[in-house]
Amino acid sequence: MSIPPEEPIKEGKYARVERERRFLLAGSPSASAVTARRRITDRYLPGTRLRLRRVENLDSGAREYKLTQKWAAPRFPDGVIRVNSCCGLQAQILVVDLLRRPVPER
Repeated sequence: MSIPPEEPIKEGKYARVERERRFLLAGSPSASAVTARRRITDRYLPGTRLRLRRVENLDSGAREYKLTQKWAAPRFPDGVIRVNSCCGLQAQILVVDLLRRPVPER
């Protein structure tokens, strides 16, 4: 599957510039410094700019589901344009199911 050329995306109400930052720590933080524990599971959809994300709070068991799309941000060389949609587990299951189906010919 190829990704078609796209018109420029602008930051707006739902699209935000995201600058990814990564840090290398000398070691794990002390237990007293930890304020929340989360497990993040990402599933990238092949041939697209879409990601399904599950964020699980390890203390409460609460889960959050997001569908995200990202584009290069030409005006921000160190960033990307990101659009997040919060969704439930059923929506994620539906998206994965749709990806398994063949695209109908017109």
